[in-house]
Amino acid sequence: MSALQSNRKLDEALAEARANVDRCTPDIPPDVALATHESLVGCYQNASRWTDVASAAEAGVEFARSVALAAPLGGSLAFSWVDALGLLGRWSEAEALLPDIIDLFDHPANGGYLGQAWGIPLVRQGRLEDARPLIDRTRVMLAASDWPSDRPWNVGAVALFDAVDGRSDRAIELIDAQFARCDTDATFAEAYLLSIGLEILANINLAQRRPDADASARTDETIERWMSHVLAPRQDDTIQHAADIVDREQAMAHLGRLRGASDPERWAAIAEGWQDLGFAHDEATARFYCADAIMSAKARPAPSERASARDQLGRARAIAADLPAPPLLALIDDLARRARLRLASSPSSTGRSRTTPSVLTSRERDVLALLALGSTNGEIAAELFISTKTASVHVSNILRKLRVANRIEAAHIARTSNEADESDASTAHQL
Repeated sequence: MSALQSNRKLDEALAEARANVDRCTPDIPPDVALATHESLVGCYQNASRWTDVASAAEAGVEFARSVALAAPLGGSLAFSWVDALGLLGRWSEAEALLPDIIDLFDHPANGGYLGQAWGIPLVRQGRLEDARPLIDRTRVMLAASDWPSDRPWNVGAVALFDAVDGRSDRAIELIDAQFARCDTDATFAEAYLLSIGLEILANINLAQRRPDADASARTDETIERWMSHVLAPRQDDTIQHAADIVDREQAMAHLGRLRGASDPERWAAIAEGWQDLGFAHDEATARFYCADAIMSAKARPAPSERASARDQLGRARAIAADLPAPPLLALIDDLARRARLRLASSPSSTGRSRTTPSVLTSRERDVLALLALGSTNGEIAAELFISTKTASVHVSNILRKLRVANRIEAAHIARTSNEADESDASTAHQL
């Protein structure tokens, strides 16, 4: 189906759905009238008009309440309402709303869906313990139910939580099981799931620093299985959702990260795609990855490249602070510090705690922290966006200033100082 044909069909369906809602006079059976509200919400979702999804779902919930059909029929509308607010980054609005509609999720058919709609925003706020009961309920629903078309969204919510909760292997197993059992035709939800899976794999790979050959081979096999399904040809009558297109691009961008070839231009385009949809956290994350890709491409980025990275990172930080999304803010500020990109509202590196001796400069403290992790000069250079030679000079200066003979002794000083800081912080917290 061409994009023009697809848009025409969506416009026709939307116009018909609106007309049907307008025709719902008091003599129309309530369940029929409620179905027209659900149809309108679905049309707005297909058209990627998420602000309208939230408004139409709100009207649908109000109607369901007025005709005493709120549960279970109003539950799907309540889910669409919270889900849209979550995607749009209107998190404070969603949280204020939840006490008034939480009863609509009490029905067994609806209970697990809060993990997707509200669990993900909670994870992105760093509120894992608040998210845990919602995710656990979704996990139970996944274990007890069949494989409906919306299952990949719920799998994605659980996988995201598990990855942030330090159980990335479990997240990958869950995603792999979903791809192993899904049908032959790819859906937009599976493109979303592919993006999540590849991001987790890329983060695992980067955290390992020196992944072994066997693990890399297993990762390659996993990726091939996932991509062979999701990137399979679609049927002609499949609606091409805007989010589907961006998710597929984002999956390929994460694959680039995994392969050590992150593409800043691709990430910039992805950020614009999320901006067009109004998906605030997704946009900010893409801009963060764009800045990281720019700074990682060369040991010494040109002034114009640094300016571009600073712009992307600054825009990402403004969004993350507004949401707010503390975990993403921490990543942004860490990149700004390591790359020495001055952002208007980011904390200064001089404001950091005394984790290392005061005789060192802020840059030498960064290098020493990496030494404590066992990083080589090459790895330090890559992490701090400097040349290997410069990293070597910093290491030599650190050894001289700390009056130690080797990297092992310097790392010991760093770890001892960190432990002292942690003890001080714990005492202050208790006071």
